Amino acid sequence: LQAFAPGKNNGMPQAAYFYTKAMPVAADVLNRVYTVLDQSGANVLVSMPLQIADSAKVSALYRDLGRYTPVMGISFDDTAVAGEAKIQDELLGAFQENRPNAVVMQRISAGELDGNTARQDFVKRFNEASGAGNYVIVTADPLRDGGKDAEIYLKKVAELIRKTGQVRKAIVEVNVYDTKHEQWMDEKDFNASMDTLKKEGIRNMGYTPDTYCQWKGRV
Repeated sequence: LQAFAPGKNNGMPQAAYFYTKAMPVAADVLNRVYTVLDQSGANVLVSMPLQIADSAKVSALYRDLGRYTPVMGISFDDTAVAGEAKIQDELLGAFQENRPNAVVMQRISAGELDGNTARQDFVKRFNEASGAGNYVIVTADPLRDGGKDAEIYLKKVAELIRKTGQVRKAIVEVNVYDTKHEQWMDEKDFNASMDTLKKEGIRNMGYTPDTYCQWKGRV
């Protein structure tokens, strides 16, 4: 879940969806949404920023998230792995003051995987992310990075994850919207993508954006 409302211009978080003194509260709805999802058996984590407009209060924001909400963990993107690991550790520590057993997910992008350099870079980023969290969310974009054959691309992603020896920590998230051509992946290709990942040994998978089921029938 997203725990804050982004600004209209720069996307910087402007208001929170939970009670906090660190920034304005857009609506204290995170707890209500959590309750509904928890009753359905879902594990609820939130995506949190590493920066807010008032940088002096960002630790307080994480501390309040742990204090006033029951979420089980946090998801970070790969900018933290790339150069802000120290900041991430500090903010995670603030959250864990009230949630010591929090689950941490790191998100990385698979990117283009043509050539040994790109593949070695992926493995390196995956291992770094794995060392910084309980799970690694790998965003795979077959419509953008897979060229003409999405199946081959997803097989490469799965092969490289297996190479790390950490399949159990991987969650492959397939991007089903091509922003360049403004086109959704059709249902047949979507099902084929999920089947390919399963056959290649990936245990955990999903898709983004989560409006796919809502909009795919209208495009």
